[in-house]
Amino acid sequence: LAILDTLMTTALIYIAGNSHSDLYLAYFVIILLVTASRTTLQMAVFLTLVTTIYGFVLYEEVKKTGVILPHHLIRIPLLLIMGIFYRRIADSVRLLAYYDPLSGLPNRRHFRQLVLQKLAPDRAGSRKHAVLAIGLDGVKLVNETLGQELGDRLLKAVTTRLTQCVRPSDILARSGPDEFAMLLHEIDSPETPVRLARRLLTVMAPAFALDGHDIFLTLNIGIAMVPSKDGKVSDLVKHAEAALSRAKARGKNEYECYSPDIDERAYRRLRLESRLQ
Repeated sequence: LAILDTLMTTALIYIAGNSHSDLYLAYFVIILLVTASRTTLQMAVFLTLVTTIYGFVLYEEVKKTGVILPHHLIRIPLLLIMGIFYRRIADSVRLLAYYDPLSGLPNRRHFRQLVLQKLAPDRAGSRKHAVLAIGLDGVKLVNETLGQELGDRLLKAVTTRLTQCVRPSDILARSGPDEFAMLLHEIDSPETPVRLARRLLTVMAPAFALDGHDIFLTLNIGIAMVPSKDGKVSDLVKHAEAALSRAKARGKNEYECYSPDIDERAYRRLRLESRLQ
């Protein structure tokens, strides 16, 4: 994309009849501003500012020379085209980097960032928050027996059901091929994520009807809360995943709340397996 962008920009600038450094400078300023912008409003403000300044420079040039050339008239529209084109590229790159293309949900990397961003203002730990790690069982079998295309549709249907269970202030993400994660922001009590876990088990119990097939999935849920004893925001996702592993060990359709002894048992098991090898 970067190579295509550079080639197209160079061609457009030469077609416009102006290969001087001032237009290149304006172009790279637009690249910087568009990349830095995070909203459409910010981009509009930046582009308006750049084109206004550049328009004033062109006005002074025309006023000084008294000549209006064709490439004078095409400069500002050209700059706007450059800005919009590069913004779309930047948005596409961000989408691929931070979101799951199948479900449209934040991916694992972005979810961790969102957790830190959401909980950073509450450094004193005065409010309760929770992360749920959700593991699905049966998706791999569907992919192997009924095909990847139907498996993708199944995951979209799962996403729809999970979305119905979260509040607008919560965050739902797809953290793996058959795993999801939820951030419950500012919960009332430690019972809130437990009640949600039970609701998720109920919501996911009915079959998914796809192409004449009734597909049943089971799931396991790990719960971690903050503030908790010796708990840190940075460890919240890790603790939820550790609780998920414990829930899977107990069987299907189980949930588990994180406690420090989960890490201790996992460490002892790791040492035991290392000795056996």
